[in-house]
Amino acid sequence: MDEFIKLLDKDYELVQYQMKNIAIVFRIQSSRKELTCPFCGSKSMRTHSVYEREIQDLPIQEKKVILLVTTRKMFCGNPECRHTTFAEAHPFAAPKAQKTDRLISNILHTLAQLSSLNASKLLKSGHITVCKSSICSLLKKMPAIVDKLSIAKVCVDDFALRKRFSYGTVMVDLESHRIIDLIPSRETTDVANWLATFPNI
Repeated sequence: MDEFIKLLDKDYELVQYQMKNIAIVFRIQSSRKELTCPFCGSKSMRTHSVYEREIQDLPIQEKKVILLVTTRKMFCGNPECRHTTFAEAHPFAAPKAQKTDRLISNILHTLAQLSSLNASKLLKSGHITVCKSSICSLLKKMPAIVDKLSIAKVCVDDFALRKRFSYGTVMVDLESHRIIDLIPSRETTDVANWLATFPNI
């Protein structure tokens, strides 16, 4: 099992794992002694406190995978830094994220081929817990970096910017399955105006 943890990052090690009915829980920690302050770049080996982050990862053998990651809060020794402490960053997940980067990538790849509701259902059947609103939150963070003038066909889906209050529309390239744009509206007129801008579609 330790080899599996090393696939996340070579500096992480398995402390303990537990098999449950629907999940495998891994307790892991970093073996790095020295951490870098993200605010000033200085190194620190002084631990302020320790806590656990619960992060969902890709499933194994039809079981959900939960990582309980030991996370250190460190003192910053740089007197010129405006932050006296900082939290340990983990290379496989964004700060405060509840899912690993590779799991988020899997979710977005699925979303690019299905509506957010159907994607949520499919992922749940694959032992990945994610609701439609979470998928939409991930979707809003994705940058539009595709050359729209090269697109021929698109799939159109709506999502909630703020549930029951405001909605948006996502455009997905049917050939590459990549998200190409987000529109802060799901009104037919606004979607039609967007499509009229790109006669190649």
